[in-house]
Amino acid sequence: ASEQGCLIFVKLRQMHPDDTNTVRIDTRDVSLWQDSRDGEQILLLYQDFGEEVHMCRWSAGAAFPAETFAKGAEYYVLAGRFEDESDVYGEGFWLRLPPCSKQSLRALEDTVVYRKTGHLGRPVLR
Repeated sequence: ASEQGCLIFVKLRQMHPDDTNTVRIDTRDVSLWQDSRDGEQILLLYQDFGEEVHMCRWSAGAAFPAETFAKGAEYYVLAGRFEDESDVYGEGFWLRLPPCSKQSLRALEDTVVYRKTGHLGRPVLR
């Protein structure tokens, strides 16, 4: 329950069907975040079956060179804005890059994203 209400993010078939582990991570715990590239901190949420799920914090103005996502990538923008070669993405925006996509990006302001990689291109299990 929430006095002010809340927004929840639901992603169906989020993890590999063979993974039945329950994981709880307090994303507000600053000690869990790791420095990555210049202007980036990451928090690993999940890693298995070739998939990785992170929360990423990018400082305003941080720019990252082109990266190729062999098995695609998905982003959900939790806060802030960033841009790539195609567009600008702000809070609440969901972006899916198909397998073999290449992307360079720049944070236009302090930005937090949920990012999943390594999961597209595998057979859909029903």
